[in-house]
Amino acid sequence: GGDLEIFYGAAGTYADVLGDEGLAEYRRLAMQEWDELPPLGPDDERSWSSSRFRITQIMLTLAELTGDVDAVVAVLAHDQSSAYQFVKIAETLQAAKRHDEALEWALKGLSLHGSGDHRLVELVAEEHHRAGRPEQAVDVLWSAYDSAPRVETYQRLAEHARRVGLWQDRHEPA
Repeated sequence: GGDLEIFYGAAGTYADVLGDEGLAEYRRLAMQEWDELPPLGPDDERSWSSSRFRITQIMLTLAELTGDVDAVVAVLAHDQSSAYQFVKIAETLQAAKRHDEALEWALKGLSLHGSGDHRLVELVAEEHHRAGRPEQAVDVLWSAYDSAPRVETYQRLAEHARRVGLWQDRHEPA
């Protein structure tokens, strides 16, 4: 690949070759660079650079190797510049069956970035459904539709409202 992928997944690929000592040194060197990297907030102009991508991927691989979900979330949470970052965090927590935390992160993403990313909206809605709060799921989709009244947001609203028998109440206003 290009220069962005030189170390992509290297810690995982070469973990056996590196051994515990080599992996510890790799982690130490990566942490030196990571500690210099400022966290990013919503719409941060510095959100993308090839060096940031490389060190983030290195740290993500190292965190995944430990099997520590909190370490993975910490790496992902270092960049909160886009709604999709919150999708990735929430999906990581969902995979660990930590649904309440997944919803908290997804809701934080909505509060910081709005409902423009349909993946985040859908994730929040599904977590509300899973938790037995179908009205809140539909409310999230209504908010997304209200802020961007397009065919796609209308269809998502209709799908979720029908699913829980609320379409009759929402159809006319929509």
